[in-house]
Amino acid sequence: MDKSHLKPGMVVEYHQDAVEVIDVNTFQNTVQVKRCSDDRHFTANCNELHEDPQLHTDCPTYY
Repeated sequence: MDKSHLKPGMVVEYHQDAVEVIDVNTFQNTVQVKRCSDDRHFTANCNELHEDPQLHTDCPTYY
């Protein structure tokens, strides 16, 4: 996903799991994220994130 589209608070897909964007590092093309299922924090590459229209922003599950 393009780093310019990522904003803190967004819920996006990371390897078929919902994650919330915490912070975007545009210099290194990475983001700090929090996995919605277990609140685990980690760093991911922006290219590994995908916006999924089936992912509800108020409910981090697929329908």
